[in-house]
Amino acid sequence: LPLYTLSEGDILFAMKNYSEALTSYQKVNKSNIVSAASYYSTATTMQMLKADQKDIIAMLDSCVNMCSKPITRDAAPYLLARAQAYSDAGMFRPALLDYNTYYDAVNGQVNDLFYYYREQAANKAHQYQQALNDIQAAIDANPKEMLYRVEQGAMNLRVGRVDIAVKQLQEAIKL
Repeated sequence: LPLYTLSEGDILFAMKNYSEALTSYQKVNKSNIVSAASYYSTATTMQMLKADQKDIIAMLDSCVNMCSKPITRDAAPYLLARAQAYSDAGMFRPALLDYNTYYDAVNGQVNDLFYYYREQAANKAHQYQQALNDIQAAIDANPKEMLYRVEQGAMNLRVGRVDIAVKQLQEAIKL
């Protein structure tokens, strides 16, 4: 039964037998119990096997497409995973869209790391104002993290705000 095959895949994954786990998950994805979760498990297993990033994204697309719209808090982790996969593939604008949709799905209840990762995607997508806003939000959430202050200074240098950048980098040195 497909349910047993899914359990088998989970056990094989826990045992770090990723190639056999992938085979089990692929069987489940062709069965009557296919779900967003089974596609997500497949994508996660593919990541462990260092599969092609485009194939991983395609699997995460299938995962997100199975979720009801608008995306709810329960399905939000799938968006976050796809956003990270997009970033890993150098596809920063789609990553930014997923980060923004994730933010909405969790009603803005995110931590400093979320803001940092979204800032990184925004920066690489040349969305500098969002990047500046996000790195400030990361600092507000975790004011003792020096990396965020250095990143903020670097972002201000990128947009030509040298005086502000110098001041921010000096604050980072003080930390």
